[in-house]
Amino acid sequence: MNNNQNTQKNQNNVAANMSRGPSNVTSGLDDLLSIDNITNQQGINHTEGNVMVQRSNPVTNNNPTPMINNNPVIPVNLLPPSNYNPASSQPFTDQLKRNSLLTEGVLHQDEYIQIGYKSEYSNGLGRMMIYYGNTSGHQLSQFRTIVTSTPFVSLNAQPVAPVIDPRTQMQQLITMTSTVAEFGSFPSLDVSFVVNGRTIQFNTQLAIVLSKFVEPMSIQGGEFFQQWKNLDSNGPHNIQTVVKSSRPVDITAVSKLMITGMKITLLNNVDPNLNNIVGCGNYATPTGKTPFLVRIESNPDHSMYRLSVRSQNAAVAAGVNRLLEAHLA
Repeated sequence: MNNNQNTQKNQNNVAANMSRGPSNVTSGLDDLLSIDNITNQQGINHTEGNVMVQRSNPVTNNNPTPMINNNPVIPVNLLPPSNYNPASSQPFTDQLKRNSLLTEGVLHQDEYIQIGYKSEYSNGLGRMMIYYGNTSGHQLSQFRTIVTSTPFVSLNAQPVAPVIDPRTQMQQLITMTSTVAEFGSFPSLDVSFVVNGRTIQFNTQLAIVLSKFVEPMSIQGGEFFQQWKNLDSNGPHNIQTVVKSSRPVDITAVSKLMITGMKITLLNNVDPNLNNIVGCGNYATPTGKTPFLVRIESNPDHSMYRLSVRSQNAAVAAGVNRLLEAHLA
């Protein structure tokens, strides 16, 4: 059986109520293979069937990896931290911010197609199943996708069939491998097809951000302060930002966002000010973990936050700061 026949076999009839939302697009994901079966492949640029895959080579290190809290740490010298420039980073759109906190949702929807996804991550690896649902009464032909990686995550996409029949759905699996690099850009998905003689092309950002590869970190309050002190307050590994929020300060909501949406561990009874938050986490890659520490001070009277992030790795500190700043603003 060729690729097109095999992929076509996976097309499923879309229910008549498909337009209700992502739950209709993301049905059937329980059949996915275990994430433990994802292989860590070297990054290359190549074309697979109707999919052009653009991937970045993961950062590799043949030297012994230092340890902190019994976790291997990616050394700072693997990066050029002084090159980080927040002004050159891609902005967080409202849709991207929303999807960055979810494991499934809708990426795009128009009169012809609805694109949904479901994802999971573990130990620096991830996979995302994309669902392309033809919601129109017309065939979508010459269907192509282009998946683009970023410096911090290498993507590998399965090929897709060239045709999606009316009211049917096609799936595409994307596997990914994280690395330590600059976090200023987002992976993207370009889609093109022909319907009724008209060529449709569009681009959407994939909700793959730094926090997708964050894992909980367990330390005590005294250990937190010792590590915080050890990380010199001046230097590229310490990022501090004052954020003016568009909403009233809500420590409960921010705490929930950090725990459930970003997998950051919050430490209780560390900061005596109840308007402040202290937390920590590990940014994970297949070769190690990079711990980071977070402190958020709030000023309810002026709807402002002072965000401080410290890590032995400058890019991780900047990436965590950028992500939190986007959600606090």
